[in-house]
Amino acid sequence: MAQPILPYALPLFFCDRVVAVGGGKFDFLGAFHTIRPTEYPFVLRHFSVVAHLAGGLGTMSTNVEIRWAETDELVYTTLPRQITIPNREVLVRLVNTIEGMRFPRPGIYFVELYCENTCIADFRLLLHELGEDWTGGEYGQP
Repeated sequence: MAQPILPYALPLFFCDRVVAVGGGKFDFLGAFHTIRPTEYPFVLRHFSVVAHLAGGLGTMSTNVEIRWAETDELVYTTLPRQITIPNREVLVRLVNTIEGMRFPRPGIYFVELYCENTCIADFRLLLHELGEDWTGGEYGQP
């Protein structure tokens, strides 16, 4: 079997929910990049990590890892899942829904997308300190 050609990923983004609306269209509800918890540890009931992949070819294993940036500590990983990219011209939308994510402390977390054990994209997720001034535009309590 030939080795797959790894895709490149457009920037990842996070949202509360992805809803298929028909005709190949999707709504991404509740997009965010920061969270304002009311306590730690903080459990986010569910959210989706969305990636758009291009330029890849073949069947490959993918997974998402979440690391606390300060120490590179792995705090969560999804189970591996196989995807197939039929040709290099196809844009693949990959959605990983994460349930019951526990964030033990405030700070920056790197959400990393892996294909064949190679990180092809990451994005930072900021969890604010308790009591920080609210500046708007964040997920969580105002």
